[in-house]
Amino acid sequence: MNSENSRSISTKWYKKINVLYYVLYLLLGVILVIPSIFEYKSAETELKKVLHNQASLISRVVSNAGEGQMRLGQELLKSYIDRAVELLASIDRLEQINDSETLNIDEIYPGGEVFRIMALTPNLDVEWSVSHGGQSFNRGYGPGLVKRIEPIVSGEVDTLIVKLGGGRGSGGRRSFAHDDSRFMIALKRSVGGVLIATLSIESEQNLSKNTNISTVFEEIITEIDLAYACLTLKGQPALAVSSNNDINEFLETRKYGILDSNLVKVDIGDKTFLEVQHPISINSISGTLALGFDYQLLYDMQNQLFRKIVIRTTLLILLAIFTFVFIMSKQRERLLAKEKRRIQHEVEILERNNRIQERQAALGELAAGVAHEIRNPLNAIGIATQRIQKEFIPTEDNTNEYTELTSMMSGEINRINQTLKEFLDYARPTKMNKVDVKIESLVQELFMLYKHEVNPDVINVQIEIEPSLIVKADQDVLKQVLGNLLKNAIEAIHKEGSINIKSWKQKNEILIQVSDDGIGINKKDINHIFDLYFSTKEQGTGIGLAISHKLIQDSGGTIEAWSEEGEGTTMTIHLPV
Repeated sequence: MNSENSRSISTKWYKKINVLYYVLYLLLGVILVIPSIFEYKSAETELKKVLHNQASLISRVVSNAGEGQMRLGQELLKSYIDRAVELLASIDRLEQINDSETLNIDEIYPGGEVFRIMALTPNLDVEWSVSHGGQSFNRGYGPGLVKRIEPIVSGEVDTLIVKLGGGRGSGGRRSFAHDDSRFMIALKRSVGGVLIATLSIESEQNLSKNTNISTVFEEIITEIDLAYACLTLKGQPALAVSSNNDINEFLETRKYGILDSNLVKVDIGDKTFLEVQHPISINSISGTLALGFDYQLLYDMQNQLFRKIVIRTTLLILLAIFTFVFIMSKQRERLLAKEKRRIQHEVEILERNNRIQERQAALGELAAGVAHEIRNPLNAIGIATQRIQKEFIPTEDNTNEYTELTSMMSGEINRINQTLKEFLDYARPTKMNKVDVKIESLVQELFMLYKHEVNPDVINVQIEIEPSLIVKADQDVLKQVLGNLLKNAIEAIHKEGSINIKSWKQKNEILIQVSDDGIGINKKDINHIFDLYFSTKEQGTGIGLAISHKLIQDSGGTIEAWSEEGEGTTMTIHLPV
């Protein structure tokens, strides 16, 4: 029964180990995959963060450059206006000194490279004009111009600065229009009429280039590897720069798919872009800067990162599996080695039990003849000895010797009788009177019997019994076996030591264990300690453990011994519940 229980426990434990390994494999896969997923998501987030940071940097560059461009344009525009006013004032002073026939405009303002100048009579007729190359021009003269210079004609102001295409501002005798690349300066002539100056076509283009933010925007964006960029300021048309020329079509056909905050996926025809939108402010004018990156770049980076993570995770999983397989194989080797030792131990026990049973059977057959052949003559000798003691009177000289000899004969006959009884008891099956035995009470009672043999200063006895532990057994037999084991433990301790008596329930068995840390038994003798007449003690008979083994076996249990020379001995009794 003990062997079957051991095999059952080993098999169940082995199955649990296999299930544990499968669970560990699963947990290992989860542990390796989940961080990889988080790493992939983290890298993707980091990539988007980089795009946002780049957009933020470009936004600051565009904002700063735009504001600088606008300041430069304003300063340049003011410079042109101041020069035009000064030029017209100089011409007016010269006209006061010279008449129109002797006035040589080309000497005053040769070439007309920057400004175009026109002089109107008091009737608002064109008196003369000069432009680039000295050619006269009347372009722009008409009802609209007359209306624009009405404040000078009416005498409201002496100098007028007019935005072409827009209204003028107010300002006493000098009025300013809104900043723009096209403007007109009008000055009241001292000789009557109006002097008008406008920028030449080349100067307008130059001023427009220096005042328009689109110029610097294009220069910045073309230096950056972007698919496109779109700047939208409040109240102004959108500015767009792209690697292709389909800007208008691009602005009209892009379709959005939101990925996260300020990050959108844009489809333009059959192409896909990743657009980062970032707020921007130029000269206190708020707006949005949209930067388009090639989606293939993000896709390639994601794939590269994904492949890297998959390869690394796969290698880690393979390495982990190899490690677990190696550990599992070693564990199986240990389990097999343990199982082998267990089987070898069981085989040794079975061989020992078979050997003991064979001896018991042989002794049983021998005991029947020996008992008959020895007891009859022994009884006759005993009767004769008793008659001699009663019927024959010794002389006074040998009375003591006579009494001593007859007493010795009677004692030896009794000793032979006791030996024969023990021999017959060992050979015959033991009749058991099984009752419920409370182990704790039995051990305490046994300890009281041997208490006088235990010196507490030399031997420390510890008793650990599970409470209310009851076994079905013959109380006298169990008391005899435990007494023999306790006596052997006491005799095994030559100096100081300890004895432990334990008992507990394990599945369908009751275990009683008596252990000591005495001299122990060598490996050569341990397999023979239950043999009849085998003893390692000088005064031992070799009967006690042999009878104890037989009594436990007749009770339906087993007794096992473990011992290490110099470390002590442990005797364990297994009894069925």
